[in-house]
Amino acid sequence: MVRWIHTHKLAGRNFWNIDTQPNSSWSWRKILDVRELVKGRFIHIVNNGEFTSMWYDIWCDFGPLADLVSTRMIYHEGSDPSFSIKDMVLANYLNWPSSWLSRFPQLAMISAPVLSLAPDVIKWRDIDGNLQDFLVHLVWETIRSKSTQVPWASDVWFSNNIPKHHFVMWLLMGEKLKTQDKLKHWKVSENQVLLCSLCEQVSESHDHLFFNCPFSLQVWNHVKNHMEFPIFSNSWKDFTLLVSPFAKRRIARNIMVKLLYAATVYSVWQERNNRLFKKKKRSVDQVYKDIYATVRLKLMTINWKKTPQTLRLKSDWKIS
Repeated sequence: MVRWIHTHKLAGRNFWNIDTQPNSSWSWRKILDVRELVKGRFIHIVNNGEFTSMWYDIWCDFGPLADLVSTRMIYHEGSDPSFSIKDMVLANYLNWPSSWLSRFPQLAMISAPVLSLAPDVIKWRDIDGNLQDFLVHLVWETIRSKSTQVPWASDVWFSNNIPKHHFVMWLLMGEKLKTQDKLKHWKVSENQVLLCSLCEQVSESHDHLFFNCPFSLQVWNHVKNHMEFPIFSNSWKDFTLLVSPFAKRRIARNIMVKLLYAATVYSVWQERNNRLFKKKKRSVDQVYKDIYATVRLKLMTINWKKTPQTLRLKSDWKIS
């Protein structure tokens, strides 16, 4: 794919110059949108010169030569924008027109590549300026927006998580779940009372659902018995502060606690949605049993090391 992008020619233009057409596919438009972010990071190591564009690829210190020499000038001298390095190298020197050398003296400083039989190699210049083999994760690390890591990152994202549970956890940590208290910003009638669908007593919010609601508090109290963890508060914020210092340690108890925490949050949110939108209700015991079965099944899939702690965890969760 990378080689095709860099070598494909269309009407004398390559990938960097292709215009986005209105009827282009969504994926193709998105690929073209990142050109400005990545175009200066593809570095060509010239060997045989066949797959490196003379004008549009970066193979020398001055960047793409098309930034210096216009397409009109290229055609005027009998050259072609589709030429590769091999097309322009004659007897191991670059055959620059004298008019170009007088106008762009830096061209004289470019050494002619010594061609060989090996194919050209494309490298990626990472965020530190080092040349690396092209890998998708390096590209992502270079172009993505970055901010300071939040203290609860290890609570939410870890290798043994259940994705749908931890996506809801991620929304909870940012207080982005669409609880009913947020509807007041959507011009809902002031006379309409939006009560928690679990207890039907007070207005619904993140703090109420997790875990001040009488229903969710009962679920939470059932789950606590499996955590073997000192619980100082029923507030999800306080519990997160308690778990975070231990979350980075990949030991059996910590993984089990994080799985239980996320499964409880997910199940409470799921029960809220079922009652609100589907008019279906489950009891506290039914919600708790669903949490227990889900976490137990996940624990069964983990390849644990044989330690006294993991053996005790397997015994407690009835895992053979």
